[in-house]
Amino acid sequence: MKLDTNRHQDGLLEAFDEFGARFSYVYEALNREASHALQPAQKVVWVERDKRKVFLGRYSDRNLQKRYEDMTAPEERESMTFTRMVEKLRREFRLNSNTTLANFRFRKLQQLPDESFDVFAIRVRREAAGCDFKCDSEICHIRDVMIRDQLIFGTSDNGIREKALAEQWKLTEIIGRGKSIEASTKSAAAIKEEPIAEINRTGRPGKYSKKGRRWKEEKEKSKGKEKEKFKECAHCSSTWCSDYKKCPARKKTCFDCMKKGHFRGAARRRTEEMQGK
Repeated sequence: MKLDTNRHQDGLLEAFDEFGARFSYVYEALNREASHALQPAQKVVWVERDKRKVFLGRYSDRNLQKRYEDMTAPEERESMTFTRMVEKLRREFRLNSNTTLANFRFRKLQQLPDESFDVFAIRVRREAAGCDFKCDSEICHIRDVMIRDQLIFGTSDNGIREKALAEQWKLTEIIGRGKSIEASTKSAAAIKEEPIAEINRTGRPGKYSKKGRRWKEEKEKSKGKEKEKFKECAHCSSTWCSDYKKCPARKKTCFDCMKKGHFRGAARRRTEEMQGK
């Protein structure tokens, strides 16, 4: 993870801001701690300087290090904090950035198909950092107005767009209420699909439903097959014998009638069945 300044000539300021945000999480994960002998105020200064050293030493390319050397004096580098370094670099990148191109890219921002409205709002606000949205007034709101308008123009949710236009929402309102509308729309879509399954379970019986005629017919057939399956052989009395050529009684002699082709028990059972009829 290093910031390659050569790859972001057109949008270096935006790339630097994004990289700086990611670096803050990376630095926290390093778990670097100041000496316990330092006072709380001294620890804050130590962290700021250490963060600057880690940023420049591990996560910056040589071009960024040269920029830092050119805009700072040697005597101030040792006491330079991370916050002051970021301010100086952002000021340098803003002078070299093409604000017209940044404004053009900002106007083309659209919500992606799989992107939530919340994530889209974060992306729009981040891209606005590199644009030239300002005026001479001390209470200038042009930046908030431009971000709000781009959220309205670029969102893929017509419900959010219609509400924002009808009620003339401000930036804070469109971000807060936009997320609520998106969540309620997804919930309503999920509830709308639910009754369909209920109807299939409680409505007209299906082909193999216990209430259907087809299910009863299949059940009667299965009973008949079960009877055929467990029917005893007329020659050997076995329920597993279904082929006379392979029947073990085919070449045996009955002790009662002295005839070949069946066992003694099979002959008795056949006699009993005939007498019963």
